[in-house]
Amino acid sequence: MQILVSANIKVRIHNPYYSACAQCNKKVQNSENGIRCEKCNTSNPVIKQRYMLNVNLNDGLDSQYVTLFDEQATSLFGIDAERLDEIRQRDDKQYNAFFDPILFQSCIVRMRVQNDYYNDQQRKKFTVYQVKPVPYPQYDICLNAALEKLENL
Repeated sequence: MQILVSANIKVRIHNPYYSACAQCNKKVQNSENGIRCEKCNTSNPVIKQRYMLNVNLNDGLDSQYVTLFDEQATSLFGIDAERLDEIRQRDDKQYNAFFDPILFQSCIVRMRVQNDYYNDQQRKKFTVYQVKPVPYPQYDICLNAALEKLENL
């Protein structure tokens, strides 16, 4: 099942990205020999930062925490995780301020919901496929048409 939601966003700003292997995009592990990619079976691979952003979506009726991965989070922020990491290393105040305009921003989210099992407990898994801004001019036209119909009753 796919869901299209207009929602307000609240972002968890701690650890919004992870270090990944540049070849396979899997999370790298720290070992006594340096950094290691288990999938590529290599030590000290070239790494890059990739988003794994935990956000709370609220549509006015309910709220749900979902995870946005690299492509969706990049479209939301407008910059990639590498650039955000540079900002974080340079200035914590600028990093924290970076999230302010995104908080409670309205957007349209396309996601899939699946039943999943974790530690023998069933839970819902939300996978976000697309995040895009609300097309307010289109909504304005629809709302005006609805108001005209109501006025003519």
